[in-house]
Amino acid sequence: MTKYFFIIFILFSSFDSFAQKDTLAHRHFGAMQFGGQTMVSFQYEYSIISKTYFVLNTNVGLGLNENADDTDPSDRAIYGIHTGLICLLGSKYISLELGVNPTTYFYKSTTFVNLNGWTGIRLSPKKMESFYMAFGYTPRLYYTYSDPNNHFFNAVIGAKFGINF
Repeated sequence: MTKYFFIIFILFSSFDSFAQKDTLAHRHFGAMQFGGQTMVSFQYEYSIISKTYFVLNTNVGLGLNENADDTDPSDRAIYGIHTGLICLLGSKYISLELGVNPTTYFYKSTTFVNLNGWTGIRLSPKKMESFYMAFGYTPRLYYTYSDPNNHFFNAVIGAKFGINF
């Protein structure tokens, strides 16, 4: 029984490698994002699937959504924690970037979650393959908190600059 299980395991694990090879030597990505659903944030991505024209990354980040109002001493900044998945479709130099990021925001005693999307393009120069930049459309797909007295930062265009290591 163990022999058959081992043979089936080897067949299934090698089956996927016949179609495409694992191509990414460095699976870690670090970036700084401007715009999107935060004013500025630091991002970390890790590749869980990496094939020739398909890469699936997990994403986690910390960001500042809005500065505190200096004229109001009771006002506080809004911080966010991003998590999610990012799919890259295309070559390693230019690819379509699709993602979904549930983001938890912290404002005073209020905590709320927004579901944000990312649709854009990721570019990596041929001479500096470890560097990348991405530009995208970042719609808010779903939100759990709305306050007419507070206007939270909500840009629908974002830019990321990062490295692959």
